[in-house]
Amino acid sequence: MIANENKNSHLPAPLVALLIYQWLLVLAAVATGCNVAAMGWSLNLVMADRLLGWLELLILACWGAAMVYASRGMARRTRRPFLYGMICHLLLAILAWMGVVALIFIWFQTSWSDSGSWVWDPLFLIFALMWLPFALISSWAFFYLRTLRKSPS
Repeated sequence: MIANENKNSHLPAPLVALLIYQWLLVLAAVATGCNVAAMGWSLNLVMADRLLGWLELLILACWGAAMVYASRGMARRTRRPFLYGMICHLLLAILAWMGVVALIFIWFQTSWSDSGSWVWDPLFLIFALMWLPFALISSWAFFYLRTLRKSPS
């Protein structure tokens, strides 16, 4: 009986990898938030730019708090944090896929234009390929959390 309880207390390996990925995303959000806050304090910006920066900081703080709550709840295997994690990863996946599609579209547009923008062709393709793993991992995370949430625990 004790061995069975001990076996059930371990998290599956994909969930551990997902929790590490979520904490890396929270770390990146905190770093971006610190950069936005430092930019708002040290530069002489127009009030609209400053308000936009503070709004971005507020969104990053709320998203980071939701990811932290989701990570802690997933480690405890409660159901509601899986939903929060799904929502956060769905938002990330949508933004990431929009970025990939936009960069590929710009790459196609510049590669077939007659102007001098052909110099930038590899740059847009490289950016699209850099965004692709982020989009794939966030999409995988959404569908993985969906299957974990639907499965009986």
